[in-house]
Amino acid sequence: MYKPSLMIRMVNKGALLRWNSSQMAKKNVQGLLAGVVHEEMNVSFDSAYEILQDVPHTELEEWEREFSANTHQVIVASTKEVSVLDSSVDGERQRALVFNRRVDLLQSIVRLDASHNPIHDAPPPSALEGLSLVLSLCEKSPKAPLNVAVLGGGGCVVPAFIYTTLKAAFPLLRMHVVELDTDVCALAREHFGVAAMESSSGGDFLLHAGRDALRFLLESP
Repeated sequence: MYKPSLMIRMVNKGALLRWNSSQMAKKNVQGLLAGVVHEEMNVSFDSAYEILQDVPHTELEEWEREFSANTHQVIVASTKEVSVLDSSVDGERQRALVFNRRVDLLQSIVRLDASHNPIHDAPPPSALEGLSLVLSLCEKSPKAPLNVAVLGGGGCVVPAFIYTTLKAAFPLLRMHVVELDTDVCALAREHFGVAAMESSSGGDFLLHAGRDALRFLLESP
């Protein structure tokens, strides 16, 4: 049976993290693993994913431990296409959304508090550009309705920061986030605080799951 070369035994066993097998069983780590090794295997991402379906669960568990020990990242959740990774950078907790086909890129990054909850009132990387764009459109009275649409939400980190930052100054602000990928939406709601924000906003922060961006714009009033 094929065994990815990254599945080597760690010399320093003390570096391995402790894992809950029941939690691990809920993850589809084959997607992230396929993204890591498919070029080394000289096959496509989809082919690597199919090959990895035959890898025993115990070997996937070993790879997950080694991945965390080597990268200092914890796999919080994973599907075939998308993964959520927690890490600590200079003592600051962070959570990232990664598309498994391009594991070299981070789609979304959010800071976490001590309880591992996303912090939306602090600017994540690259959020200031988005905030500047919205502010340039805010010449109208703060009492006037302000509708903002973000096409392609990912982890909703930037729209959540913009909404949290501007809501006090523009109480009639409504944020619409449009994301086609339903897996991405599910992970954003569960692991990036979007479900709580939707619930507490009274309908002013909405994630439109499974919607095409162009169709959303054409159908919006």
